[in-house]
Amino acid sequence: VKTLWYRAPEVSLGGDTYGAQTDTWSCGCIFAEMITGRVLFAGKDSSGQLKLVV
Repeated sequence: VKTLWYRAPEVSLGGDTYGAQTDTWSCGCIFAEMITGRVLFAGKDSSGQLKLVV
């Protein structure tokens, strides 16, 4: 998933390898949003997103 809010940290840091771990991160963010009705990490840009995650 390339959408900023669901992007795995390693992708935001420039990683170009996508695997099950990346998909699992994205699915977890989406499931959290479905349960709470709110975006889990709602950053406005890549650096803001990383700050929220870390």
